[in-house]
Amino acid sequence: FKYKTKNISNKNLKCILVFNYKKVPEYTLKVKSIDGSNIKVISNLDEYNSINEFEKVFDENTNIKILVQKDGYYDMEYKFIMDKDITKNVELIEKKKYTLKIEPIPSDAIVTIYKNNNVLKTGIGTQEAEVIDEDEIRYSVSKYEYNEINETIKINKDENILVNLTKNDEKTIDEMHPCE
Repeated sequence: FKYKTKNISNKNLKCILVFNYKKVPEYTLKVKSIDGSNIKVISNLDEYNSINEFEKVFDENTNIKILVQKDGYYDMEYKFIMDKDITKNVELIEKKKYTLKIEPIPSDAIVTIYKNNNVLKTGIGTQEAEVIDEDEIRYSVSKYEYNEINETIKINKDENILVNLTKNDEKTIDEMHPCE
């Protein structure tokens, strides 16, 4: 803050502000998805979303996190500090597919297989569904006069599940007061 006071009254006081600028180096981040994946880039407090390609210039020493995702594929994540130009070509690995088979006893029980509360398969008797590695699957098996079974499993291989229902001990109205 510099000022001159010689022959200047307070009303005419003038200020001269001096700023020294130092340019922060900038680097370019380029991310390209080979398979059309969603690209999320998080830098300090900002978040950017893109499909297939992303390009942006960041200041030096900016913390960067890249998350690349696509349904049916394993996620990929990268973390680094911008200290040079960075180009990343990303190809995700497809998740393995498995078969889930639910076989009820008695064989005429109703089987329903769910993923994220959506029905994948339902019907009477043995049911099969194709599922993806790491999926969390819920299934239910039920039949009148039997105790219903509801289970949740995480899939990481082909599964063949035998579900044995037990008879319900509750008496029905007809059994309690038989008609004569």
